[in-house]
Amino acid sequence: MTQLEKDIKLLRYKYGDMRSIKTAEAILRLVAFAEKHKDIDNGKSGKQRRLENQGE
Repeated sequence: MTQLEKDIKLLRYKYGDMRSIKTAEAILRLVAFAEKHKDIDNGKSGKQRRLENQGE
């Protein structure tokens, strides 16, 4: 079980299945996604990266 799954399970156990928990789950998923992909994003748009890659 990942940390994200553990966090969501804890939230559901502690607070039930309320709408605010759905929002919290979505935020946790976004944070996990961002952390997983942070090395990809260097502040440049996809177009900028493609142009740089063409020059190599």
